[in-house]
Parts: sequence; C-alpha cells; structure tokens
Amino acid sequence: MIDTIISDGLTPLIIVGSVNSTDKIRNPYPFEDVSHMIQLVYPEIKCLPLPDYHDDEKWSAHLIQIIPSASIIYYCRKEEDLHDAKHYLDFIEEKGISLKAIYPNEISIPVRASLIRENIELYKDYLDNSVYAFIKNNRSCDLTPTFFNTTLPIDQTSNQSNIYSAQPGI
Repeated sequence: MIDTIISDGLTPLIIVGSVNSTDKIRNPYPFEDVSHMIQLVYPEIKCLPLPDYHDDEKWSAHLIQIIPSASIIYYCRKEEDLHDAKHYLDFIEEKGISLKAIYPNEISIPVRASLIRENIELYKDYLDNSVYAFIKNNRSCDLTPTFFNTTLPIDQTSNQSNIYSAQPGI
C-alpha cells in the first residue's frame, strides 16, 4: 500500500490505529514499536497514533481532526471490514474526504498478517530484514509481527493533495 502511494507521487504519513487496543493477538506492538518498524523500511515517513473508539462517528471525527484538508484516504477494502455492506471509512467519505479503495487481489502481498503473526519463521521472507531483526531482538515484541496488519491503517502524503491509507495494513 505504501509503495502504491509513493508510486502515485505522494509521500505517505501513516496513522497507526488501535493504539489503545488491549487485543495483543491482532495488535501485539505498542505505537512506538509499530512506528519504528515502519521507519526502518521507510525512514522519511511520519507516523501518528489513532485510538479505537468502537464508535464510527467518534473515530471518524478524530481522524478528520488529524488529517489535512483535501486528503485522499487509501485503504484496503476487505469483506471482514464491512458491516451491513458498509465499510467503516464510508462514514468519512460522507464527510467530504475522498477515498481510494485498494482490493486485496490488487496488492502484491500473497500472505495475510494473521499468518505472519502465527508463524513468523515460516513467513519471515515477507518482512524486511530490519523489521524481522527488530521483532526478534525487541523485548516488547512478544508475539509475531503485525507489519501488514490493521495496526497500520492510514498513510498520508503531502504533495498537491495528501494521501492516507486507512487500510489495516500496508
């Protein structure tokens, strides 16, 4: 996802979601570790935290507060993120923020984050070597990585228009 945004000529900013989550299975790393792992691969990218509210309206309002105007949100539209045929970002679009859906079959990552979390050794080739080393050597990383997971939802860019990826993943 980040490479897609960069190839569109924009510089991503990642909004890391679920920073207040206690779900250590899907979100095993604190914001600081997630941000560090992203910056190991993309050192020029800035990361900002976004907590969960379990309320789309509150979450959307917070997101709108931290993104620049005239932004485009890139996100991965997955079936499991739909509720009554609506994605949680559809609410953002209703507020006048542009969305660009990327579908899983359009992304060249042939493995899901859950598989990486379940068996980091088997899927370590899908991780950048510096990210893999950080996970293996960092005491706060007691589970396998969420580097392609929903903990990394939003990428922003600052060119003529800004781009975000509210994808739970890269």
